[in-house]
Amino acid sequence: MESEFNPPSESTPWTVTVELDQREHTVEVARGETIFSAVHRAGLCPPFSCVAGVCGECVATLDSGEVEMAVNRALTAKQLARGLILTCQTTPRGDGCRLRFGDHPRLE
Repeated sequence: MESEFNPPSESTPWTVTVELDQREHTVEVARGETIFSAVHRAGLCPPFSCVAGVCGECVATLDSGEVEMAVNRALTAKQLARGLILTCQTTPRGDGCRLRFGDHPRLE
């Protein structure tokens, strides 16, 4: 009997691991939803201010996985190269994203 490979449907959420306040959380992020929105919906309190990709308050360090950032008016190329992302503008591109809030010097 042959087994069929069934890729995830468009409605299947991505699983993201988030470190916030020195605790690890697993959060489901709906397709098209930002990581910030999913973390907030899960009852966590990530840092934020403008939620428009301008202020940089929602910054986190991406340790693994692939993401797409829609708007970035706060981070430099050097900061992006270090793995910093604006969670209010970032959506995962698959499972396996792992990120940390608050583990970086204030946007130096």
